[in-house]
Amino acid sequence: MMSYDNIDRQEVIMKIYNLNTNQEDQRFIYCLLISTPIAIILGIIYGLITRSISMSISILYIAIAYLLAMIIKKIGRGLTRKFAILAVCLTIITIIVGDMSSIFGLSFYQCFINTHLFLQFLQYELFGLTANLNALIALLIRVYAVYEAYNNAILF
Repeated sequence: MMSYDNIDRQEVIMKIYNLNTNQEDQRFIYCLLISTPIAIILGIIYGLITRSISMSISILYIAIAYLLAMIIKKIGRGLTRKFAILAVCLTIITIIVGDMSSIFGLSFYQCFINTHLFLQFLQYELFGLTANLNALIALLIRVYAVYEAYNNAILF
């Protein structure tokens, strides 16, 4: 059960960081507009790096997720769960764009236009991430990156 002291402390924190809900909604939209292109660009950079060295470095997804969460925390200054969900969605977008650009290069956007390429990408991802122990570790690293983004995106 929550005590009255804990409720009062939460109210004080909400008053300090969220002066009113209109400002929080404006900060959320601003955060969405700023962090979405950053997530896409980070995914493209990851894909180009892994394509150039011909090796997947999944551990970078944790750093990218943490960076996205810090950007959302800094810009949004949010206390509600919607900022954490935004960080999760952007991390998933980064992972998808990063994997697509590592497979198809800079023409990864054609996967969204051509159904055959998109299905080929899904088949590669589904079978590729469950093929062996290294692939399962890479999948677990991606899941942990999403978890880190969720935990680090809000102030408290």
